[in-house]
Amino acid sequence: KQWYQRRVAITAGIHSPMLPPAGVNTQLLHVTDWLPTLTFLGACGVYGDEDKCSGPKLGDIDGSNQWGAIRGSRSSSRTEFLVNIDQDANNSALRWHQYKLYKGNPGNGAWVPPPRINADLFRSQFTKHVEDRKRYSSDLDYVFAGPYDAQKIQLYDVELDPAETVEISKQNPDIVNKMLERLEYYMSRAVEPHNKPHDPNSDPSKFNGTWTPWLASC
Repeated sequence: KQWYQRRVAITAGIHSPMLPPAGVNTQLLHVTDWLPTLTFLGACGVYGDEDKCSGPKLGDIDGSNQWGAIRGSRSSSRTEFLVNIDQDANNSALRWHQYKLYKGNPGNGAWVPPPRINADLFRSQFTKHVEDRKRYSSDLDYVFAGPYDAQKIQLYDVELDPAETVEISKQNPDIVNKMLERLEYYMSRAVEPHNKPHDPNSDPSKFNGTWTPWLASC
């Protein structure tokens, strides 16, 4: 598990004759926004006025209607999203505006060139000083050196630094404190994980190589 930007920021495309001409939208949108966005479209229509029609009430959910941001009529209503809280591994991550904060160990940050490209060119253009994350910045020594620390903090400006090569928590204590407060808010709403230990009886080799329910209760 790791929560670096290449695993969080993804490219998506939407095509429809009902949308404005092609363009690039870099505003914050999250997978949880699809439910309220699609229910708004179902209730209010493609050209529905969001000031007059809000769609069905969905209760206290994480997502928000982003149809205006998608069609270009207004800005995204989202300024943050929770990347992850792992209560077992004792780590968490949050995106807030252009910043991404990690608390604890976010996982392996090594970069691997995607297939079918010139690996040397990739490294020289996109991953300079990133292959060995301990080497490229003395400011990162306190982050990556020594044993794992669940309280260790990393902060990046992922708009200016999408490869997350410049750790800036020391220079931005107010932003760090604000984002830690938001993480505490999300933690206060989290439920206990219900992970179960591995059960060898679930092995697909016992079911002709097929993943299938294996308990009577299933």
